[in-house]
Amino acid sequence: MVNHLPSALSNYYNLIGYVDWMGFGAAGGLDGPVGHMPLTAFKFDYRGAAVDLARTFVFGWSPSGGMIVYTADGLGGWLNQGSHEIRLLGSVTDTIDWVYGELLADRCPDYFSLR
Repeated sequence: MVNHLPSALSNYYNLIGYVDWMGFGAAGGLDGPVGHMPLTAFKFDYRGAAVDLARTFVFGWSPSGGMIVYTADGLGGWLNQGSHEIRLLGSVTDTIDWVYGELLADRCPDYFSLR
C-alpha cells in the first residue's frame, strides 16, 4: 500500500503502476506512485478551485501541458498550465474514471476536452 496518498489513489496504484498514452518521450500519462510534485513547486498565479497548494500534487500530464492533480483529502482534477486555472472533477476516483473514459473513447485526455 502507498501510505502517503489518498486511499483511492493508493488502491489504484496497487493495481496499476503508471499509464503512458503518448509513448516514450512525450507528455501524456498518469505517473507512478512516487515523486508527485506539490503545486507550490510551480510559481503560478492560480485561479479556479481553491485548494491548499502545498497539499495538491501533480500525478499526470497531457500533451498540451495540462496537469492532472489530486489533493491530500482525495479530490482530483486538472490544472491548465496556460491559464493556471484549477478545475476539480470531483474525487480522485472521478478523475481517474474520466481519464480512462477518454482513452476508451479513443480520445487523448486533456484539460481542453473537459465538458
